[in-house]
Amino acid sequence: MGHFMVEVTRKDMGTAERQVYAVLATRAARLRLSSSSLPPVIASREEAAGWRHTAAMSHLILMLSVIFVVGFMLNVRSRTRSGRIVIPPLVSATLLFSACIVLILWLDISALHLLW
Repeated sequence: MGHFMVEVTRKDMGTAERQVYAVLATRAARLRLSSSSLPPVIASREEAAGWRHTAAMSHLILMLSVIFVVGFMLNVRSRTRSGRIVIPPLVSATLLFSACIVLILWLDISALHLLW
């Protein structure tokens, strides 16, 4: 309410808007679409700042997820070598979580989906 959205051309874009447009163009290229079929970039400065914060949170969650999986697997390895008890459902859930991390990286979607 009260703020106006302005259509921007490529030369009028700021850094964040260019990054958003580059992501859209990359995804369009993957789908074999021309860049002219993309919607015009409409963003305000607040939205651009939101994109940066979301990207930072996504990278942080991805790093923490990978650290958790690697640390847990190293813990399982040391437990099996020393003959201590390992809980199989917890190991399989961690393997499934690591498969989700790989899927998110492969599909190039936000790591915030790991929170669901």
